[in-house]
Amino acid sequence: MKRVLVKIVFLIFIRNVGYSQEIILPLEDQYSSGDPHTNVYYKDITGYLDTFVGTWEYSSSSVYLKVQFYKRLHAKGSFGIFDTIFEDELRSFILYKVFENGTWVTKYNTFAIVLISDEQANKNSIRGNLKGVGDNKLILGYTEPTTQCRRRKAASLELEVFEENGVQKLKWARKRPRNNHIGDGVCPDGTLWDESDFIIPANMILTKVN
Repeated sequence: MKRVLVKIVFLIFIRNVGYSQEIILPLEDQYSSGDPHTNVYYKDITGYLDTFVGTWEYSSSSVYLKVQFYKRLHAKGSFGIFDTIFEDELRSFILYKVFENGTWVTKYNTFAIVLISDEQANKNSIRGNLKGVGDNKLILGYTEPTTQCRRRKAASLELEVFEENGVQKLKWARKRPRNNHIGDGVCPDGTLWDESDFIIPANMILTKVN
């Protein structure tokens, strides 16, 4: 029993030493080939992601979109693939409605998700942290919510924050939609991947409301 306790204490010590050796680098350096590939945390040191944090809305006579961007700290790198690489990233909740047959119909509402885990974020969250060319620009991985294990279609979302008459605006531009998920297209439970097209407008100007 004593040997088991000693072994447990030793493993805990080794784990803590490993954590203490984590290297913190600026988020902008995450694609530098010279950076280490293990035990690294790409941190938003300058607060660049904070520009996009908040609640933004778009509305017309036929569609309504509310998106809330928040910053997730120390998330697993590359959307949860790596266990020893971490990064700060922007994630989202969305509410999307369309006006049909004289009434507003909710198509997506991820605000109803109380706790958004990494798995939920992979399936339902527009997310990422790639700095765009120029100030106040950001490129995210784009998807739309699905009840299946994953959606085959993917795209990128280019965001740009600007000010108009003292009000913060967000330029929303969906780019390069593609079927890029390689695999047999079957979920673990036997259902098929979601093959449907995106329904949220590709280009909008949103207004910051909170």
